[in-house]
Formats: sequence, C-alpha cells, structure tokens
Amino acid sequence: MPDRPNVLLVVADQHTAGAVGFEDDTYRTPHVDALAREGTRFSRCYCTHPQCSPSRSSLVTGLYPHQTGVQALPNWPSSDVYALDPDSHSVGSEFRDAGYDTGWFGRWDLGEDNAGPLGFETTLVLALLGDVPRVHDHPLDGRFVQ
Repeated sequence: MPDRPNVLLVVADQHTAGAVGFEDDTYRTPHVDALAREGTRFSRCYCTHPQCSPSRSSLVTGLYPHQTGVQALPNWPSSDVYALDPDSHSVGSEFRDAGYDTGWFGRWDLGEDNAGPLGFETTLVLALLGDVPRVHDHPLDGRFVQ
C-alpha cells in the first residue's frame, strides 16, 4: 500500500443505488464493481438538498446549502446566488494542501471560474448553459472546449 491512499469519489446525479452489478446482478458494471470491491463504499449517504447544485455545494464544502449560499439551481428565478465563494473552505483545497493532485470532472454548476480557487487543479466540467450542454474547462482561463 502506498504511503497515502489514492482517493477517487464517484458521484452520479439521478442514479438509483441498486443499478450497479455489485448490488444487482441484472446490471453489468464491471469497472464500477471493481472500484466498489477494491475501495470504500458509502452505502448510507444522504443528500442535503433535493436539487443537485445545492447538494453538490455541501459535498464540496462540508456545509449545508443554506451555509454555502447555494440554495437553488443556476438560472432559476428563485436563485439570486448559486456560485460558491472561491474563498470557501473545500475538500479540494484540503487535498491539494496535503500534497494530492486534485481534479473535478463532470457536473459543476457552482459558479464560473471558481473550481481552481476551491482547490481543484485539473478540471473538465460539464456546464449546462441554457439548453445547450457544453464542456467547460476551468484551469482559471474560462475557455470552452467543444
């Protein structure tokens, strides 16, 4: 075993817990099954909010959505603020400061150009802009990758 473990956190939006091979052999998910077999599974996790962005803000910061300020999805009429403060304490900065290479890949929807300051050094982020899904690269330069 290495001096410190590799850490990979896999989170899926709208994915039922039982739709993986290690839970139900109806499904063929050999790579996910291998991760579950060789790693640590969190089988009693609960969302802090029914919407993905506020719940994701909790995952990143360890705080409840009302503490992060992200209490709705981006671009919703009720959402005045949906971006995480780039100066927030985050799991990304904790791992980065401990010497890990950090990254975030997939859905972000927590603000533009704040993944880097929140400790995620390498990112490839799916940002839903209007009705057009685009991949957004966040190495702090804000350029889009088609």
